[in-house]
Amino acid sequence: MALRTQSAVQHSIALRVLPIAGLAYAVLTVGGDLVIGQFPDEHTPVAELSNYYATHHSQVRFGGLLMVLGGMALAVFAAVVVVQSRHRPVVAALVGVAGAMAAVEAVISGDQYSLLGATANLSNVSPDAMQAWHLIGSAGTPPGGLALLFLTLAAVDVLPRWLTIPAALIGIALLTPVGFLASLVGLLWFAIGGVLLSRKPAQALSS
Repeated sequence: MALRTQSAVQHSIALRVLPIAGLAYAVLTVGGDLVIGQFPDEHTPVAELSNYYATHHSQVRFGGLLMVLGGMALAVFAAVVVVQSRHRPVVAALVGVAGAMAAVEAVISGDQYSLLGATANLSNVSPDAMQAWHLIGSAGTPPGGLALLFLTLAAVDVLPRWLTIPAALIGIALLTPVGFLASLVGLLWFAIGGVLLSRKPAQALSS
C-alpha cells in the first residue's frame, strides 16, 4: 500500500512538473532566435557570409544550442500529452508520431545553427562549403510545420476547449507563407498549454 501511495504521489508530481516543458520549448526557442539575431538569408554573398560568421559565430553556436534544448523540451511535452491521451489510443499515437517528428525537426534545425557557428569560421572550411551549409540552415524543413500542425491539433484533446480554435488556425497557418509568424504564435500556444496542463493535469479534459 505504501509503495502504491508513493508511486501515485510521484506520478502526480510528474504530471505537474513535466508539462512545463511546453513553456520551456517556447522560451528556449525564442531565446535561441534572440541570441542569433538577424540571420543572413540564402541570397547573401559569400564575402558577406564570411564577415558575418567571423564576428557572430559564437552567438550562432549558442543560439543553436538553445534551440536544440528547446526541441528536447518539445519531445517531453509531447510525451506528457501522450500520457494524458492514453484513454484515446488513436490520438495518443498521433501525438507520439507528430511530437517525435516536430521535436526531431527542432533539434536538427538548432544543431545546424550550432554546427554553423562552430565550423563556419574555421580556416580549413572553404567559402563554398560554408555557403552550402548556410543554405541548408536557411531553408528549413517543411515537414516540421506539418508535424507541429498535427501535434497542436491533437494536443487540444487534453487542453481546455477554448484553445481549440486558435490551435486549428495556428496549425493551418504554419503551412502558408505566413508560417513564420504563425510559428511565433504557436510558441505562445505551447507555453500556455504547458502551464495549463501543469496547473490542472487531471481537470484538463473536462475544461
